[in-house]
This record gives sequence, structure tokens and C-alpha cells, in this order.
Amino acid sequence: MLARIDDLAPDAASDHSGALLRFIDHGQTAQVRVRLYELGYESEELDPSESQELPESQWYRPADLSREEARVLASRMTPAFGRQHAVDPAVAAALQDCVEAALFVANPLGSAAAAGSLRTECAAAVAAAAGHILGPNGARALGEFVDRWLGKS
Repeated sequence: MLARIDDLAPDAASDHSGALLRFIDHGQTAQVRVRLYELGYESEELDPSESQELPESQWYRPADLSREEARVLASRMTPAFGRQHAVDPAVAAALQDCVEAALFVANPLGSAAAAGSLRTECAAAVAAAAGHILGPNGARALGEFVDRWLGKS
């Protein structure tokens, strides 16, 4: 959601649940609320005195959420791939780190990102990054696995 309003509120941050959103109002609050509505979110403007301020560490920017999402996806995809393709347990942790890093870097933030581009870019990035661990055939199989996995989500 943050990535989809980045052009209107580049300083936007949300709480972990995504229920709260904050940004500096430069006269664009109405536009942000319209965009949120178009994305299926209801919104209401709170007076700062009405809201309970979360500590700074509890606010997340798009890159923070993308890193967490990459970590979660890698922790689910890599073991599943390893079970199907007999990945050596000695390299499983390094492969998971590699997948996480590739997914994070491949994540095209911003409202201009095409809906199907994330899946394609992530699969290609993971395959390219995993080549030194799995070799070309294993990396290609992992890229195809990631593509199918993301296609199901």
C-alpha cells in the first residue's frame, strides 16, 4: 500500500498492521485519501492529539516492509524447494539468505510497477543470485519454483 502512494506521500510510513498511516501533510491529504479509497482502504484523518503516537521504531517505510516480506517468503520458499530438489542441508541457510536478498533487491517499489512484473523480476533475480550455490540447472529450477510460488499467492 505504501508503494502505491509513494508519488503523493514519499515520507509515508505505516504501523506493522497497516492500519495506521502517517505522512507530512503538504496539502495532499485529500489526494492520498482518494488513492487509498481506490485501493480499497477506508481512511479517516485524525487530529494528532487524538492519536496515540507509536515509538519511531514501530513505523515502517516501504523498504522495511519489503525486507520483512522477502525474509518471510524466503523462509517459506527455500525449505519447500529444498525438499523437492534435494538441496544439501549444508547450503540451505546460505541459499535462504541468497533468496531473501534477491527478493528484496528485485522488489520494484512505486506505483508504476506493473502487476506481473514483480513475479517475473523476483524469479529472475533469485535464479541469477543462486547460480553460485546451486549451479545453472539448480538456479534455473529455483527461478521456476519461485515463479510458480508467487503465481499461487
